[in-house]
Amino acid sequence: MSRPILPFGKYKSLPLTVVVLRDPDWVFWAVEKGLLDSVRGAAEIVLRAQHIRIPDGPSGPRVADYILNHSGLLDRVEVDYPANMIRDEDRDVVRQPVLDLSFARAMAGGKDKTGARAVLGAVRRYVFRRRGWGTITAERAAEFFADESNFLLAGTATGDGREEGEDE
Repeated sequence: MSRPILPFGKYKSLPLTVVVLRDPDWVFWAVEKGLLDSVRGAAEIVLRAQHIRIPDGPSGPRVADYILNHSGLLDRVEVDYPANMIRDEDRDVVRQPVLDLSFARAMAGGKDKTGARAVLGAVRRYVFRRRGWGTITAERAAEFFADESNFLLAGTATGDGREEGEDE
């Protein structure tokens, strides 16, 4: 996988893999504006950033609940086993099998730095800490995005032996 370097803006000369793990709201703003269209390798990084696999826990697969506040913005992200997830009847909850760095911006219909930090917090807690990574360096970001097993994309295993989208 290529290591796209941003040729413009406030993150000029930084690898996209680092920027998406520091400021996903900015990256998905740039996607909306078409600014990454000409950056070779950017589309693959962006796709992977929207489909980060949640590592299984000791009791099996886990899911992410994206919990929205009363204004419809992302309040927090909780990761657990589906049977353990408690529904808050006063809030809207979107359950996904992946961590999606674009989720907060998509729900807000634009800028949502607070929601983006909530998703990043979940990625750090459930994905990076499991690897013993306290700090995300350029090398670790590149390693993470290069490893296909970190993502749940169409045609990849769901963790139960089936291909994603395949019937039981």
